Amino acid sequence: MFIYGMMASMLGTIVPTLGLSTSELSWLAQAHGVGLATTSVWAGAFMDRGGKKTGIASGLIASAAGLILLTHPVGLVPAMIAMALLGVGGSLVIVGANALVNYISTDNKASALNVLKLFIGLGGMATPLVACNARLCHLARKRYIPCADYHSAMTNGASGMTKGILSDGVHPNPAGYAIMEPSACAAIQSALDRRR
Repeated sequence: MFIYGMMASMLGTIVPTLGLSTSELSWLAQAHGVGLATTSVWAGAFMDRGGKKTGIASGLIASAAGLILLTHPVGLVPAMIAMALLGVGGSLVIVGANALVNYISTDNKASALNVLKLFIGLGGMATPLVACNARLCHLARKRYIPCADYHSAMTNGASGMTKGILSDGVHPNPAGYAIMEPSACAAIQSALDRRR
């Protein structure tokens, strides 16, 4: 969870520094997902041979390397490599943490695994959501389909929501709707113009 928080914070710095477009931001998120998914295939066998400690240590090293690379962004490709390393590291840590659950007493295994999955899942949801939003807006623009991009309008430079625009942490308050209004009006006007 900490690594995902660091990653989100760094992305908020990298995107403006490198001048990345929405499409390029989605490639960063995809690189993370590819690293995570491909490592999931071989991580279990790697830990069966090398041990859980070796696997978790390797995951932490890969994550640290990815975070260090993200602190000095020089272009899209190095940033993608850093994100892929974070995916590899995250996958190794997740598989190692799952394997450690075997050392918990039989009575509490299911509960421990459930809490672990919840903890990992909450942090892991952010990346695919950002990637999906960026891809959808890019695809819509490419096909000349009106798109109301609320995400870009409502986030701050640290990839988080601007303070004071959500009533309960999820739903916009009047200030949030005021920020959304220009995007919605532009998308509606664009759709109306296309029908004429």
